[in-house]
Amino acid sequence: MAYRSFSNNGSPIRQDSHAMHMEARILRDFDTIDASLMGNMNIEKFSDYIARERLSSMPHRGSLWDRVLRWAEFYALQIDNYAKKIEAFVPESQWAAKQIYTLLRSIVELGETNADALNTTFSIFYKLGLSLSFLSSHDTQLSLSSDVREDVSRAFRDIHLLVFDVASHYQGSVRGLTQGAVTLDFTLLFREHLNNFHSCKNRYVRFGLSSVNVADTL
Repeated sequence: MAYRSFSNNGSPIRQDSHAMHMEARILRDFDTIDASLMGNMNIEKFSDYIARERLSSMPHRGSLWDRVLRWAEFYALQIDNYAKKIEAFVPESQWAAKQIYTLLRSIVELGETNADALNTTFSIFYKLGLSLSFLSSHDTQLSLSSDVREDVSRAFRDIHLLVFDVASHYQGSVRGLTQGAVTLDFTLLFREHLNNFHSCKNRYVRFGLSSVNVADTL
């Protein structure tokens, strides 16, 4: 059974859809996530969670933890906007977005003790969020052709897989720790997803936005 991509033609979601497959993996692999938490998650609830965390920890402006919280919310907001822009031809985008918010929350829940590693992670998520913002700002071109729709769909799938793998890595690292903080080499561990996303984005810019220079995007 293949899980190549989101549906990109507006057809009903298949029983082997990417989002359905990912939901099963999340519920299987994360003992802190259940179907109720994920099903009820949305951008408002994620933002509320970040606000409560900020109120609880009261990080100094510009500190590592302040940046983590700020970038986490920014990234989630860009996911939300992009998912809405592509929903017409990626009908499960909102379902996938719920999963991404839930996974992002699980990463943030590692807490300020892991602010150093999380700062690296969310700085990259922030940059990816800027790329999503750029794509969303050209929403009238997102569905120009089947090839463009496929690249736009694959880019979202790669974001989805990246967040899942990052959250999985952190969960496995935490389980293996007796003390101290989690560390990771983000680019080394997740290079494939990052390269795949940027390849899809750059193809879209070249063929979907022929008047836009790739160098103007992240």
